[in-house]
Amino acid sequence: MFIRSKINTLKNKTKKTSFSLCECRRVNGEPKQVTLLNLGADFPIKKEDWPIFIQRVVGEMKRHPVIVFEDDQQMDDQVHRIVKALKDMGYDPYAVKDDRTPVIFDKVEDLESRTIGGERVVNKALSLLGFDEMLASLGFSDLQKRIAHMLVASRCISPASEAKTYRWLHRRSSLFPLLQLDDNPPGLSSLYRVGDKLYTHRETLIKKLFTQSQSVFGFTPCIAFYDLTNTYHYGKQDDELLAYGRSKEKRSDCVLASIAMVIDASGFPTHAEIYKGNISEPKTLEKAIKDIGIECPTVIMDAGISTKKNIEFLNRKGIKWLSIERNKKQPPPKT
Repeated sequence: MFIRSKINTLKNKTKKTSFSLCECRRVNGEPKQVTLLNLGADFPIKKEDWPIFIQRVVGEMKRHPVIVFEDDQQMDDQVHRIVKALKDMGYDPYAVKDDRTPVIFDKVEDLESRTIGGERVVNKALSLLGFDEMLASLGFSDLQKRIAHMLVASRCISPASEAKTYRWLHRRSSLFPLLQLDDNPPGLSSLYRVGDKLYTHRETLIKKLFTQSQSVFGFTPCIAFYDLTNTYHYGKQDDELLAYGRSKEKRSDCVLASIAMVIDASGFPTHAEIYKGNISEPKTLEKAIKDIGIECPTVIMDAGISTKKNIEFLNRKGIKWLSIERNKKQPPPKT
């Protein structure tokens, strides 16, 4: 794309310069200059500014705006005017401008692209924490360890059920080649079996991972944040943990399962548990405190857990606590 100026001689013998926006194309193997827009005789942009003007127009059309360090209202107005005119005429900046076999250098399309950044980060983190060694000590085979890696990575990057994880692994993720499973990828039933085995050893794994995190990052456990939420479930409803209750996701049509977690001040989970879907939040705190394994934590709670009974329990145990005040009205300011 470029600007062309042309000097025209009028009937009264006076000369006048007109400007047009042009583009080079190749038709039937021959180069052609095609006029896109007539810019008129009063085009105000100076000739030395034409290159940056063209760059800005092309950038706006391709949605890759050029960074501008100086304000120039006249330039801005002309860029917006030309871009609007090109869009109105249906101009496509990516259209093939050569009837020969094209090679487009400024555009890349891949219909089978896969994510890899998150997968490499998760694999590196699990390696630092010695996840493979933990699984081996619990009797996991080499294939089961790799499937466990995939399940953990999927929960970190694209959390979903095993069935959706299976589709994500085949369609979007690069975990199969990263874990050298692309030649013989595991089936969906393998994901379910390894997921069940991970759940069986969850308490051991959480404690080992937390201990290893302390070793890697060198923090001292001191404060614990405790909270409980629930999620809905559909499908078979014969599990004793599933029950109807007050859904935090407004799914009163589905049975629920409650999930509790204790998090250290460093942000690492120290304990996790699944409760019945209709369990009362305040009743779970005492058990969670006993399972934390920290001698003198400071417990941070929200208003749903900080009941009088729980506060009395914490005071009786000599455990420091923080909570949102349950009063709806602010107290009057002290004078």
